[in-house]
Amino acid sequence: MEVRDFARQLLFGESLSDKLAAPPAGTLRDDDPGPPMEAPDAPGRPPQLAFRSDRPPVRFPHASRLGDPSAAVTALHSFANHELLALELMALALLRFPSADPRFRRELIATMRDEQRHLAMYLERIEELGGRFGEHATSPFFWDCLAHTDTVDAFVAGMSLTLEQANLDFAVEYAAAFRAVGDERTAALLERVHREEIAHVARGVQHFSRAHPDTPLWEAFVQSLPDPLTPRRARGNTVDLPSRSRAGLPESFVQHVRVYAHSKGRRPILYVWNPACEDEIAKGPHHARAAVVADLEHDLETLPLLLASEDDVVQVSEAPALSWLATLADAGLPLPRFATPEEAATLEVERVAPWGVSPAFPQWSETLRPVFDKRWSADWLGRLHDDLQKRSGGRLLPGDALPTLVHDADDAWRRAKALRSRGFPHVVFKQGLGASGRGQLRLLHEPEPTTSQWGWLRRHGPSGLRVEPWLEREADLSFHFDLDDAGLHPRGVVSFTTDRGGRFLAARVGSPTAGLPGPVRRFLAGDGKDTRWLDRVLAGLAALAEPLWDAGHRGPVGIDAMVALDPRDGRRALQPMLELNPRWTFGRLALRLRGRGARNGWLRLVSPDDAPGLVAAGAVALNDPQRARRVVAVWDRG
Repeated sequence: MEVRDFARQLLFGESLSDKLAAPPAGTLRDDDPGPPMEAPDAPGRPPQLAFRSDRPPVRFPHASRLGDPSAAVTALHSFANHELLALELMALALLRFPSADPRFRRELIATMRDEQRHLAMYLERIEELGGRFGEHATSPFFWDCLAHTDTVDAFVAGMSLTLEQANLDFAVEYAAAFRAVGDERTAALLERVHREEIAHVARGVQHFSRAHPDTPLWEAFVQSLPDPLTPRRARGNTVDLPSRSRAGLPESFVQHVRVYAHSKGRRPILYVWNPACEDEIAKGPHHARAAVVADLEHDLETLPLLLASEDDVVQVSEAPALSWLATLADAGLPLPRFATPEEAATLEVERVAPWGVSPAFPQWSETLRPVFDKRWSADWLGRLHDDLQKRSGGRLLPGDALPTLVHDADDAWRRAKALRSRGFPHVVFKQGLGASGRGQLRLLHEPEPTTSQWGWLRRHGPSGLRVEPWLEREADLSFHFDLDDAGLHPRGVVSFTTDRGGRFLAARVGSPTAGLPGPVRRFLAGDGKDTRWLDRVLAGLAALAEPLWDAGHRGPVGIDAMVALDPRDGRRALQPMLELNPRWTFGRLALRLRGRGARNGWLRLVSPDDAPGLVAAGAVALNDPQRARRVVAVWDRG
């Protein structure tokens, strides 16, 4: 039998026996390949297996349900259709590329015989489980992707190095899933498919090695891969490294596959790290950065990866190292695409999402400026305090501890003296705009301001300061919301730590009360008598929705709070709004990690010298320690 006739039988046959019939070994000839053939709209198939738009797709069953025979049949039906599609596409390739390298054609026929065997095994197992091949709709996805490829390279890149490479992962994953529900027979079937799939991927590697001996495999692969396939399709939920090594895939190629991210169809959101957004608002987008701020902008620009999905893009100044991205993939973090500003400028995006909106971004409005000012949150705390105090059952700091607003150095000192006269010995003055730990002056044990402190008050007083007690804090908390046209929606509570100057150090990823002192935990739990009081306070803060909306803000809102001791009576109390941040925050990043399944640990900022030890102990570096100048963000999972 001629190869051409064998291929036509597989491609156009209208019965499963046509698809499964193979000529006896040694009888297949390739003396008359014939002319190139155009791809048909669809392969020949029995009516129950034809591609039909009127049959809705069946939802693939969760792994935990595979012990149910009907769920197992649904999964195996999908696997069998994939094998059938692979057979048909390989037959089509023989007909479309009759002048291809004879070695390629021989290897393709060997692969097709494996695929026939895989299909037969799946069909047998479906019948054993009481199912029938054709009882569910069959997806034409593989056909739509590869039927019209116009080069052998494109076909091999799509079939061998993408779809079959991904099956290295899926076969292992589902073999383990079937074994977990006690189905050893199906598990063994998938393990055999997996072993033979390694050889199929190896043939793809060998093809590119012969066809492009001087081009790195990754480069040749990406250049050849037909739309709509992307390298993301070349891996499963986990990446089976040993199988890829046995298939001869270079380590650098595998790293590229592991970390590749690309939108699956929707326009991506472009995330931009601009931690100096408050400075941009106060001083303009092109102001000179202090060295510490410039280093933070450089070091932590990859942090929005925790906010993004795999379909999104994070803007970075330079492409991240593959070795570092691989550590994120190993940790199970979904990886977005990373793009330089020049690359990002060429993308069609759904929207740009900065860390914080500022005049550097088109969605900026001058109506937003007051919302970023600490005096705005102080004003609203004063307005809401009585209601929040009632909601809390009297657990907030009293009204005489609230911040007040001044516009003059002498008035600031008078307010400080008034606080001291009421029993608050320590006082802090805060500028309206400034990141945490910056733009503030503390008056602690000084009987009156020093010369330099007077200078600070006189420089910043005219632009407005808030004056409040500097209290002995027992816990820092942050409350997180999202604002949309339906209101302010609570997203969670995070506990965090700061240094003595109020600069962020770490946020707890797990339960916000875990690790807090027992008295603080009991306080937040209402001493067992009123466990929902904090929820009522959060509900009361929803009153901020209207003024935030009217100012033009949309998106994340973070409110920093603290549990502190009133120095006059030692009573424990909540200050519910130290600061309001109409932007993303480190606490929100910790909350995103929690939302991705993390149940313990910390999101920490550490020095580049300390990061390697933490990583060696199991932490995940969220920016590349090798490139960091001043700080590394780590997810400490301990």
